Parts: sequence; structure tokens; C-alpha cells
Amino acid sequence: MLDINDLRVEKGGNPNKVRESQRKRGASVELVDEILALDALWIKGAHQNNDNRTRFEADEKNKQINAINKQIQPLMKAKQKEQAAPLLASKANLEKEKKEFDAKSDDLDEQRTKKLMLLGNYVHESVPDSLTEDDNVVIKTWFPEGRTESEEREKKRNLIKADGKGVPGLSSHHEIMQRIDGSDMDR
Repeated sequence: MLDINDLRVEKGGNPNKVRESQRKRGASVELVDEILALDALWIKGAHQNNDNRTRFEADEKNKQINAINKQIQPLMKAKQKEQAAPLLASKANLEKEKKEFDAKSDDLDEQRTKKLMLLGNYVHESVPDSLTEDDNVVIKTWFPEGRTESEEREKKRNLIKADGKGVPGLSSHHEIMQRIDGSDMDR
């Protein structure tokens, strides 16, 4: 999974590189824009109205709560609960608002993360630009000295049973497991 910072330009990311990678693998390029839009809403709200602001607004409410706490502490130490009452009510309202923004923020974060998990890793520049395996390039093949691919294919054809299911005298892994009581196939 790619990190969200791979898409954030201000954090050194390159969304165009991710778009190109998505295009090469035949996946949705628009997904990158959807993730960026959700990320913008999560951070500060793209439209600057109270319905769309989430993480930024929750952090702002937290700052206000901390400022009110600093005002409440000396009053409570001086046992002036009557003077602290309006501040406590204000703090309760701010905590309620913060909780709502936190819920919106968590929802947007979850949506963004789900979409982010749909992005594939970067496609290396050496990979052919194709949607099928037909254009793949064979870089290297290996066979032991004195053996060739055609000989190996011929050996395999000669070993296959008459019914086309395996090699005579050799057992498959599930047959071996049953013989040594290593598995209970009846269950």
C-alpha cells in the first residue's frame, strides 16, 4: 500500500507519478483524485464551510478547550466554583462540538484509507506498457548445463500418466498426507 504522503505535494509526494502507475496497470486514474479530495476534506475542509471541516476544526476546538482549562484551574483552586460555572458549560459545549468533528474526521480518514488501499504499488519504468502478458520481455532463462527447454518439455510429456493427471509412481501431497495420517480428509 502506498503512503498518503506519496500523494501530498507539500510532503514531497508526486500524485502524477501515482496516476501514471495506475494508468500503466490499467487501474482507475481517477482514484488518485478521489483520495486527494478526501484528504483535503480530512485536513482542513475543501470548501471552508462548517459541514466539511473536520481534523482542522477538531484541533481548533481542542486548543479552545485547553485555553478554557487554564482559566478554570485557578478558579477551582481558589474555590470559586460560581465563577467557573460558565467556563465549565462553555468547555462542555466545545467538547461536544469536538466530538462531532472527531467523528467526521474518523469517517473521512476511514474512507480515504479504504481508497488508498486500492492503489497499486509503483509500476517500475522497465515494465512494458501493456495490459496483457503478451508484451512482457524475457530477460533471462536458466536451465542446468546440457539441458534445454525443449528437452524438459519432452520429459514432462513422457512422464504424465495416461489419464493426464500426474506422474506414474508419484503421489500428490494430499495422498501422502492421508498415508501418514497427517490429515483427516473426511472432515
